Amino acid sequence: MKIGLVNEYFPPFAPGGAEWSNLALAKALAKRHDVFVITPNYGAAASETVDGVHIRRFPSPIKLKAGQLTVPLRYLTGVGFGQRVGRAVRETAVSHQLDILHVQNKYSLPGAWWGSRGMDLPIVQSIRDTSMVCPTGQCLIEYDPTHSQCTQFSYWWRSCLPLYLQRYIRPQNRKRAQFSLLRQQLHLRWQRAILRRVDGVVGVSNGILTVYHNSGIKTGRRTAAIYNIPPEPTQFSAEKLTQIRKKYTLSQAPLVLYVGKLSPGKGSQVLADAAKQVADSVTGNVQFVFIGQGDVQSPGPFVRLLGRLPHDDVQALYHLADMVVIPSSTPEAFSRVGLEAMAAGKPLIGTQVGGTPEQIENGRNGLLVPRKDPGALAQAIRTLLQNPALRMQMGAAGLERVKTTFSPAKSISALETFYQQLIQEKAGEYVTGQ
Repeated sequence: MKIGLVNEYFPPFAPGGAEWSNLALAKALAKRHDVFVITPNYGAAASETVDGVHIRRFPSPIKLKAGQLTVPLRYLTGVGFGQRVGRAVRETAVSHQLDILHVQNKYSLPGAWWGSRGMDLPIVQSIRDTSMVCPTGQCLIEYDPTHSQCTQFSYWWRSCLPLYLQRYIRPQNRKRAQFSLLRQQLHLRWQRAILRRVDGVVGVSNGILTVYHNSGIKTGRRTAAIYNIPPEPTQFSAEKLTQIRKKYTLSQAPLVLYVGKLSPGKGSQVLADAAKQVADSVTGNVQFVFIGQGDVQSPGPFVRLLGRLPHDDVQALYHLADMVVIPSSTPEAFSRVGLEAMAAGKPLIGTQVGGTPEQIENGRNGLLVPRKDPGALAQAIRTLLQNPALRMQMGAAGLERVKTTFSPAKSISALETFYQQLIQEKAGEYVTGQ
């Protein structure tokens, strides 16, 4: 097959785990198919082939400088971005005779839909997060993770938006942020309207599809849950790990690792609060290492806030960790952090929302706890701290799980079958004139 993958960001421009998942998907598909990535050019080669993946970067008026992770949201929600995506999609589809188009991100969907109109080309949309349910996500933190009112504009305006502005935005910037979020909400209406019309939707877990279903959001004619491609198991020499430990001045004490944005939705403050309970109740030292940008109130010197780190350093830190925690308050679709931790042979502690229970088999490769419960989280951490043999057992089970349950071969086979079904159905419509 000739497959087009549409991405808002693609490595080397990777503000989050989704971009690395997209890269892994593209590489895995390219082993058996012709894969063309269509993505904005934020400052790289216009065209290149990497590991068999043909990357086509269309012109972007905005470039990312060193240290910048994302472009302004007003750019992604603007008409100009949609037009650029549409032109790039049409040019690539025509010149390479694409068989199917798989849109990986929500802001690219309107442009990709417009660019492929009138073509016998099935469109698939990935669902990787809850942002098409609620762009600010506060209802998903405060109330039931599948709150039925999350998709209603009036509810968002009077409840979610004020909470978001209070928690995330400085007072002097709130009016500007409010306007930007209103624009995002209007763009979201467009996204949802198109989501109902695409040929297929791929959710990266059953959990995230359940959130959409319970929120009343209609998706394409066919829907499938297909897990992200996991990373290859990583290995680091003892010398390299010693260098990383010295680089970040980490002690030999047990290390509890968190990787991700520091925000209420990710549950980083819940973990910090749990860290205080653990530090006050265990014998000996323990260090909690947070990797990521954002704000969290540190309860003591046992918490280390390292900020955003190079990707390779993060991978090495997994190997130095004794456990990895995913304390999310909002439903994680399918945590990249969880996959990376399992690939490093580390036990997981996560919350019982979204796709996390599909990653963690409670008591086998990790422990599940209620969301927003520092006490329960602290108890789970203490359980693993006090039982090194259990940590080793769970870490080994996680490594086996990432090789079998979440193997690339399984995900690629399921995706190929899904693609073929959509291609055949589209061809039938074309022949019958439906």
